[in-house]
Amino acid sequence: MRNYYNQYNELKMAKARLNSLEEKRKMYFQMALPHSPKIGNKVNTGGAVNDLFAAYLSKIEAIDAEIKIVKEEIKLLQKGLNEMAQCLGRMDGTLVKIFVLRYIDGMSVKQISHEVAYSPTYIYEKLRDIREILKGN
Repeated sequence: MRNYYNQYNELKMAKARLNSLEEKRKMYFQMALPHSPKIGNKVNTGGAVNDLFAAYLSKIEAIDAEIKIVKEEIKLLQKGLNEMAQCLGRMDGTLVKIFVLRYIDGMSVKQISHEVAYSPTYIYEKLRDIREILKGN
């Protein structure tokens, strides 16, 4: 199981990346508007203005594709965090403590053993129990 904090931090970074991309998209959209073809008395039939407009639209499309990928990544990261929370809800107090120390704090079996005053053998047994609960998820 991935470390909870690593996954949580990845989620935060992905959300920040999404915000950055959305701001960038908004900026390009605002830059493209003055160069868009005009409808009215005069018809813009091409040239540098349309080329610039097309370039901005191309950048917007590329950003939209990246936004779609980042949104999917956020969805998967959030799903993983939610699954961890559900698993914790199915564990008793001792298992939760061991789970947190191992998978959230990243402690070794020896460190956990010292922290909770149980033998390493007991910790290994409880980690096996935790893995069984996680498999049932």
